[in-house]
Amino acid sequence: MTYQYINPTEKGFIRVPVTRRQHNKLLPNRKRRFGVKVEYYWKAETRTFEAQYLHYWWMKVCLTVFMTIPAVIMQGLPETARDIGNLVHERKRGKFSADRSFLRDERDSELLEFITKQVGGKRG
Repeated sequence: MTYQYINPTEKGFIRVPVTRRQHNKLLPNRKRRFGVKVEYYWKAETRTFEAQYLHYWWMKVCLTVFMTIPAVIMQGLPETARDIGNLVHERKRGKFSADRSFLRDERDSELLEFITKQVGGKRG
């Protein structure tokens, strides 16, 4: 059985726009790293919030260009080629990270307010 990426919007999630500053404020234990874009999804029925961490295209280029020779020396050509392929095709091969949280009123009130404001009247 092979991995197949399914877009969360196909599962009933709504995409929520969040800036770097908002992310670092709302999720202080999961700071946004340099060169990584984060996509946020919300499903109101289950109160599920998901963040998917993917690399920007320019970061993929930089990593490939500057780290290919050291990687080949350290781990060999076949493993390096596999790693580069995994980096370029993150979604297709499932080589990205994601956080999923089930939000509660008392603990996550600030995040819930922010999502409600961003989503507006839409229901996911």
